[in-house]
Amino acid sequence: MVHGDESSVRPFDDSKCRCTPNTVVLATTDRLGLDPFAGIGSGWYEPLSAGEVQPLYRHGTGELTVDLTQARLAGPARTVTVENAVGDVIVIVPDDAEMTMDGATALGEVTAFDRHGGLGPDRRVATSTSPRNAKSSLRLHVRTGIGSVVVYTGPLVLPPVPASPSPSPTATPQAGGGA
Repeated sequence: MVHGDESSVRPFDDSKCRCTPNTVVLATTDRLGLDPFAGIGSGWYEPLSAGEVQPLYRHGTGELTVDLTQARLAGPARTVTVENAVGDVIVIVPDDAEMTMDGATALGEVTAFDRHGGLGPDRRVATSTSPRNAKSSLRLHVRTGIGSVVVYTGPLVLPPVPASPSPSPTATPQAGGGA
């Protein structure tokens, strides 16, 4: 409640509030403790052994892919965290790993195996898998500030590359150029 003369109450002037897309991105990533400048461009990690698997994969801006399918994660349970401030995060896990996973995005969507969190703000998915032939145990924490989180079992399947057209024959200039 405002006390006093009504002439002292000023309406909110939204022309002084400038929320640019940069402000939204920085505020969103800051709220999550993510640094959009930690790395810029696409990031791709593909450890080829259990010893090469890092406990934390952190990226700033751009798509981040972590492919754990070749790492042979047999042994004690392992925890892996994957973070990206702005951009999609894709994590491919071995199909023989028992897994507990939680994924989150401040603005985007989260899809993990058969669970889909929908598109929008503050999306989260938590799920687990327990294959019969489990050879390893993995706890996976995946998050991005703005973008999608996708987790699925491998191997990685890339779309086919279209064939490039055959080069067309070009005319070769003739020396002398006259008749």
